[in-house]
Amino acid sequence: DGQGDHYHWRKGYPYEFSAHVPMLLRWPENSFDTIPTPKISRGTKIKPPIVSELRDVFPTFLHATGRADLVPADHFTSSDGQSLLCLLEDPSGSASHCAGSPNNGTSAAGTFWRQWLDMEHSTCYNSSNHWSALTDGVWKYVFNANSATEQLFHLATDPDEKVDLASDQTYAQNLSTWRQRMVEQFENEGRGTGWVDN
Repeated sequence: DGQGDHYHWRKGYPYEFSAHVPMLLRWPENSFDTIPTPKISRGTKIKPPIVSELRDVFPTFLHATGRADLVPADHFTSSDGQSLLCLLEDPSGSASHCAGSPNNGTSAAGTFWRQWLDMEHSTCYNSSNHWSALTDGVWKYVFNANSATEQLFHLATDPDEKVDLASDQTYAQNLSTWRQRMVEQFENEGRGTGWVDN
């Protein structure tokens, strides 16, 4: 529930009250052979820019059971999610074992964990609720499709997203960077020029 945050009363928006759901991962004290030996202690909070999402659950389960071999090697792509188990060994996501099955490859920054999450909501309740967003947990970029407007939030200093920095020239380069990432995201998904023109 929005509880009135950003004047909203329900989910389906790119703001933290709706989009941010904590992910908890607890491993057995006596790890199975299929789970990497954790190099972090229980109770450790992995902080942004490491971000996870629902699509990471299946690859994590597959990895934990040790049965990634049941899925063809070319089946998973980086957009299908990644096993969270590699973060037990290296919470920065930079260790090469994060690229192993069922995870797939390196990001543009040379790390093996994703650089950001993509989120979107198509027109559902009314035409104003059509948006796409990216976040790395530190920054969040929102493109509102119905009005062709942008929003930029610095979550590290503004976790409640009360200060939209999109029109602040101090953050023009940040806005440009995140806008270009959105274009690249759409191009990588093969959405076509209608999504990225202008």
